[in-house]
Amino acid sequence: MTHSEIEQQETIERYVRDQLATAERRAFQEHFFICDRCFEQVQMTERFVAGVRYAAATGWMEGERTALPKTGGVTFGSGWWWTPIAAMAAASLALAVVVGWLTLYRMPQLRAELAQERQAHAQSERENRRHLDQTLEELQGARQQRAELENQLAPLKPDNQPAPAAGSEPNIPLVMLEATRDDAAAANEIVVPARARRLVLWTELAPDSSFSSFRLQVLTTENRVEQTVGGLKKNAYGAVAVSLPASSFPAGKYLVKLYGLVRRQATLVEEYKLRVRRK
Repeated sequence: MTHSEIEQQETIERYVRDQLATAERRAFQEHFFICDRCFEQVQMTERFVAGVRYAAATGWMEGERTALPKTGGVTFGSGWWWTPIAAMAAASLALAVVVGWLTLYRMPQLRAELAQERQAHAQSERENRRHLDQTLEELQGARQQRAELENQLAPLKPDNQPAPAAGSEPNIPLVMLEATRDDAAAANEIVVPARARRLVLWTELAPDSSFSSFRLQVLTTENRVEQTVGGLKKNAYGAVAVSLPASSFPAGKYLVKLYGLVRRQATLVEEYKLRVRRK
């Protein structure tokens, strides 16, 4: 609240007459408690109002008007000067009572009320801060749990497997590879739609497999390595699954080799015949 606002809105007069709303009154009290200028004007206004009220209550303004001097002479009414002096003395006494009441009772009461409000506001701020700190701690705990979960799931992802593209892809082509030693046996077949971005190769493992990790290679009929994926682990179903880009597999025949690794020493586990068909 500024002095310009106080003067324009006649805040001091309205405050003395008890015409301010609760919020406006509290704001003005907080201002004039620290503003000597406004505090002095409030006291002066209250003195004036108290004097006027006292004069109106005693009726001295309705006194003998014949006591005033008359034109053309020096005759005065008996004691005409006594009534104003008595009124001024009475107003001064009333003003002293009002000032004493303000100084000894009302001002300490207002200061106490403001102190209580400030204390309640500070307590509310502390509670809000404590609630915010608790929320931040819970959020940090959730982030740590997520990080731990991602660390646990990290071994299940191939080291060299590209990150999945944004968005999901329904109906990803999948083939469960079956090994055979018969050269005349039919190859494992997978049909890859034209819009497919990836395909999945799934290989079952023996229950007693003791390899720490696996590496999968895909070779063409010319014995050229088309894809190599390392760092593979058995999943919860006891199988090794790998997702590969579909664009790397034109229609044709391939040979899939699965190697088991122990201390970086690779051992061929199985070979699979694969035929890719496009549609």
